[in-house]
Amino acid sequence: MLPSVTVDVPLTPAISAPSAAVAVGSTLEAPALNAISAPALSAPATSAAASIPAAPSVVAAPAAAEPSAAAESAPVVKPSHDARPADAAPASAQPDDAAALSRAFDGAAAPTPLLERLLSRVTLDDGGKPEHRAELHRAFTRMLESPSMRALAERYAAEGAPATVRFEPLADTRRGDVDGRPFFQGTRALTDWTGDAVLVRLNAAYLESHEHYRAQSLPSILAHELLGHGLWYARAARENILQAFHHHELNETNARLVGWLSDFEQDGRFEEAGVWTYLRDPQAYLDGLKMRLPYYALTFSQEELGRPVEALEARLAAAQAARARLMTERGNQRTWEGVINHFASHHHAPEASFRALRAQFAQSDAAYTAEIAAVDELSAQVSVVLGRFKAEQDKVSERYLRGAAEHPLFADLQREADANLSKLLDHVRSAGARPEDESPEAARLREAHWRGQIDFSELRRMYEEDRAAHPDHWR
Repeated sequence: MLPSVTVDVPLTPAISAPSAAVAVGSTLEAPALNAISAPALSAPATSAAASIPAAPSVVAAPAAAEPSAAAESAPVVKPSHDARPADAAPASAQPDDAAALSRAFDGAAAPTPLLERLLSRVTLDDGGKPEHRAELHRAFTRMLESPSMRALAERYAAEGAPATVRFEPLADTRRGDVDGRPFFQGTRALTDWTGDAVLVRLNAAYLESHEHYRAQSLPSILAHELLGHGLWYARAARENILQAFHHHELNETNARLVGWLSDFEQDGRFEEAGVWTYLRDPQAYLDGLKMRLPYYALTFSQEELGRPVEALEARLAAAQAARARLMTERGNQRTWEGVINHFASHHHAPEASFRALRAQFAQSDAAYTAEIAAVDELSAQVSVVLGRFKAEQDKVSERYLRGAAEHPLFADLQREADANLSKLLDHVRSAGARPEDESPEAARLREAHWRGQIDFSELRRMYEEDRAAHPDHWR
């Protein structure tokens, strides 16, 4: 006999993870937040799993909320090839002289390609491996196919800090697959502010991922890190507001919007399903994000900067509830292994037909386990920071965060995030995009992977029919 299977709660966590955590290496100004060292802030699970969808299929497209404000994107100004010199050539000039003069002026006016200008500020650290350099160059080139990323890259080329981008193995990375495509779960990338420069570390597992996934994901992750986080870290450092920026919710919010814009402008689809949760309810998405990494748990909304102790106490309570939910969902999913076993043994369903579904369940179980460990870790670190806040007699950390909330950088960043959200909503509405949209290549790979296999929807149908016909099997 098998235990009754619960079918009305989520069954698997999201497999495609968001991207990154961020670390700073400069002097911090709120002592209570110094409880967490920079390396610890870079930890992942991160990445894998945030909002947990109901079963392997995705629900209908959400209605998106209107942004609170909009701002015009800075235009990209390009030198003109057709501009004539102010003074015409003398009448006595010979044809050859005129041709030479024309070539001279054309050469002087020719703009330096954007990629070249951007890479004059960004070092591609290939570790002596030409294939790494080629992969990085492809990601930059594809990123700049996005009009929005070209505009941000113009800004970075003009005012961004020196940066280095490289592939690097990151802790807690778990190999898996999505519909047969080699993939990984864990932190996709990290951005470090080193005191005067940006360091972007891309998970080296990208190099072992399926080429289609890599081509879809890597450019938008690069945009998220360099043009989302990196561009603003430089300004925060210049304006001596670095620690508050590091712990402000807008830091991650804007970087995600930048990455999603890059992703959607590539092919009119999203690689990361979590964007639909954000478009339906931005604050619910951001609250969920805070349950995924210690770094995210130690970020504050504009309103929370005024009451950080209360916010962290609420975070601990939310973490306890999240842990209980994850434990329930993991236990529920594990009952479905018994359902597979039942059909394989009692009904003689071919074991080979469950290969893909068993692999999916195993991958999801590992993701749940990592999520639970991440909640435990962030709970411990939030408790340490909370204790430091409460122990401060002069409340210097609370006063720092309250005062920092009024800094004009955050008003500017809010306007930019609103503008990016407005642009993203326009794209989605104009394209009539839906959560279930996928590229032809992704559809082909998915269909090939599941051909001849029993997927979750079919297993659930089999279970419900058998339970109705043979209730004694399921008591």
